[in-house]
Amino acid sequence: MIKDDGVNVFKGMVRDPRFLPGAGAVEIELASRLSSFGDATPGLDQYAIKKVTLTFLFWFLLTFLF
Repeated sequence: MIKDDGVNVFKGMVRDPRFLPGAGAVEIELASRLSSFGDATPGLDQYAIKKVTLTFLFWFLLTFLF
């Protein structure tokens, strides 16, 4: 059953510290942190940082579309 599968996955996530996030979680977290860093960076460098942030978000979207 789908319900049992979801419960077992949650149990595995909670009990096993080796469990790694997937499905774009790393890209989203990197984009979030880079965006915050870009907001705190003065000058023209913030625009370059923001563009790198967009590449992580774009890569995340591509993985789900194809």
